[in-house]
Amino acid sequence: MEVLLIFGAIALLLVGLGIYIWKKEATYLLANFPRDPQQIRDRKGLARWAGLFLIILAGVLLLEGVLLWQLKDSRYELVPVVVMIPAVSLLTVLFLIGGQRYIEYKN
Repeated sequence: MEVLLIFGAIALLLVGLGIYIWKKEATYLLANFPRDPQQIRDRKGLARWAGLFLIILAGVLLLEGVLLWQLKDSRYELVPVVVMIPAVSLLTVLFLIGGQRYIEYKN
């Protein structure tokens, strides 16, 4: 049960952060994107993209917590951990690649 509480708390934090970035257009909180508003083509779109990513990531972590809780002391206990690592990595890469469409590149 503790695992579910820990993953649930982290998911709740990510959902709150995702909603904050989306609604307040707080793109300055995104580390891998320019802080200068002149370099962002669509600030509202980037904020929506980042907010959705964080909400989806929270869902993945919550699902991970549920699976770890349900599969505790079974022979499949490590399967969710092994699946989560590449899944979160793939989601992060897709987020970074998809976010590039909101950036203005100057030649």
